Amino acid sequence: APRYAFSFETKILVTSFNAWAKILYFAPEGSNELYADIEQTTNRVRFLSTAHPSNQRVVGTTQLAINTFYHIVGTCDASGNLNLYIDGSLDNTLSGDDSDSAVDPEIFFNYNEDNSHNYMIGYGQSSSYNFQGTISYLRFWDIELTSDDVTYLYGIRDTVNGLLLAYYTNN
Repeated sequence: APRYAFSFETKILVTSFNAWAKILYFAPEGSNELYADIEQTTNRVRFLSTAHPSNQRVVGTTQLAINTFYHIVGTCDASGNLNLYIDGSLDNTLSGDDSDSAVDPEIFFNYNEDNSHNYMIGYGQSSSYNFQGTISYLRFWDIELTSDDVTYLYGIRDTVNGLLLAYYTNN
């Protein structure tokens, strides 16, 4: 299967920390998962995609603070490399192994009426995973955003341009 690149972008405000608070969690079929959450013990963002060969997570180095807005971007390139940006700057990376086990990220966004898909924004499988705060918006891109793209988006914040797969707003 060919490897696909994609990105997500969000702006959040955390009002309190909860156990593994889910910013987003998409599990459309089988073991395919895409999620971003806040680690329970470190208050750092982590990003996982089964498009990464080993289902590994990239964990940010920035410890989030209460009542502060953060602009967060996660990217996955065609080689399976994961990048995590916070407030316009690269926060951490995880190298892929360029294997052939990636999935098409569009499976995360194609609606299927069989009700077997889990699409959750701001909450997880139980209330202990609920995000406490505000998710201003959540955008998905069918490209790997570059560091210049991330800097630009951080600067404009609420204006949407580009090749979006999905856009969710909290209006």
